[in-house]
Amino acid sequence: MSNQDRSWDGLNGLRVPHDYPTIQEAIDAALGGSLIEVDRGSYPENLRIQKPLRLKGYGAILKADPQRPAVSLRDAGAITLEGFRIQSQSEGRGAGTVGVLIQGRTQASLLRNELQGWGISIRVQPGASAVLEENILQTDVAAQEVVGISLEGAEAEILSNQIHIGSSWEYVFGVSASASKLRMVENTITLLVGSREVAAALFLVNSQGEVAGNSIVARRAEGVLIDGSRGLTLKGNHILADSAGIDLRRSLPEDHDAGRVRIQGNSIFGQLRSSKGIVVDSLQVTIEDNTVGGHKVGILFGFEGQGELKGNLVVGNQEDGVIIQRDAARVLLHSNQILSNGGCGVRIEGALQERLAIEGEENWIAGNRQGDLCPEDYPWPEGFKAPS
Repeated sequence: MSNQDRSWDGLNGLRVPHDYPTIQEAIDAALGGSLIEVDRGSYPENLRIQKPLRLKGYGAILKADPQRPAVSLRDAGAITLEGFRIQSQSEGRGAGTVGVLIQGRTQASLLRNELQGWGISIRVQPGASAVLEENILQTDVAAQEVVGISLEGAEAEILSNQIHIGSSWEYVFGVSASASKLRMVENTITLLVGSREVAAALFLVNSQGEVAGNSIVARRAEGVLIDGSRGLTLKGNHILADSAGIDLRRSLPEDHDAGRVRIQGNSIFGQLRSSKGIVVDSLQVTIEDNTVGGHKVGILFGFEGQGELKGNLVVGNQEDGVIIQRDAARVLLHSNQILSNGGCGVRIEGALQERLAIEGEENWIAGNRQGDLCPEDYPWPEGFKAPS
């Protein structure tokens, strides 16, 4: 890129290596709010920033020592990092490493960067916030925890990023959010290898926000794992997984009101040996206008699962379309199409208990190999199955 294409004005801007030989020297010398432009080249540095700055790379490669974060932003105020390739000096040995660490009173914007070979590519800790847009995060390192983006008590907008993880270790997540607020739109997440403990493309614990229009591929891993979250909407996502597509559960004190999660307009398809499309345990959920197919079981309501199924297409699953287990609390099915599954259309599983409440009407249930409603002698509500 030519100098005419740059925003440097010569007054509040610095150039590397023109003005300073290293990026860190330019950071230390810059006034708050300055622009630092970094020319093409390889820079063997780890950066520490504690002031508001704009850093823009033009083919700049940061080759960092993996023993500490490649870029550490702490109490930096408003800061922008754009156009850098951030690599570990020991690529493939990323155990315990962090690419970009965002802490304290920092409002960070990471735009169009590429991070390669980090255990945790981007980590946002309590009190900080971030806009992460059009970044490429790739790793196949061996680490106890491998995460593309980790949010811990933070706020973030995660927009149009590409996250690719090929690691197989103990805990593997594309995006992990704990006690956080997020807006996650039009990202691509690919997990090609599972883990010894837990693996999911998206792992949300006690978090809230919107997850919309993302494309998720998870092999030997779950697509979306939600644990104790509330005020959360998953809308218009495309999920291909060979474990559970969406797994909703709660592990909170019984007096905690977990609220309702909304699953709307998603396409959730299984791969060979896939388990379940949607699993609901101990959460209130609205499942509306989704397409669920290609799994062993389409939708399962398990222990204390409760919620509403409305307008979904549950088709072509290897076994049952919908299972409601004896420990489920309350389930309403309205205007769903449950078609051509290998087992039953809707099955009540296990010994029935009085507190099990199934309601609904106008469901189109047809062509299921072992029967449309199982058991047939259960007192299904009048009009539960629409006339053929």
